[in-house]
Amino acid sequence: MERKVIDIDSYTFSVELNHNDSPVVGYVSVWAGSKRVGDFRVKKDGSELVPLKLEDGVVLGDISDVNRYAIIDILRNEKPLRLLYWVDGDAVAAIRIATGDEPIGEGEIQSPIRPFSI
Repeated sequence: MERKVIDIDSYTFSVELNHNDSPVVGYVSVWAGSKRVGDFRVKKDGSELVPLKLEDGVVLGDISDVNRYAIIDILRNEKPLRLLYWVDGDAVAAIRIATGDEPIGEGEIQSPIRPFSI
């Protein structure tokens, strides 16, 4: 099994607004420059998940919505980001979105805007 690491430059996230009976609640795509490197359907927890696969260099498959908010938080607030996946042929055994090398103790960025008071 081979581990692959791709730097993520951007992402798209969409939410299904009319998903009454559908297990699909949204979609996440991740990009390296102008190349899409990951495309995932977000499905309701407990729904059957299509196995992950590698197709034309893009990791495809379903992910559970159980950690949807953590995924979006990382995509929105962390940098650098990487897509890690473990592949055996076209089968993808596991995927991970991870932060890149960051300095320890960098803390949260403080806004230079001061609250207004009278």
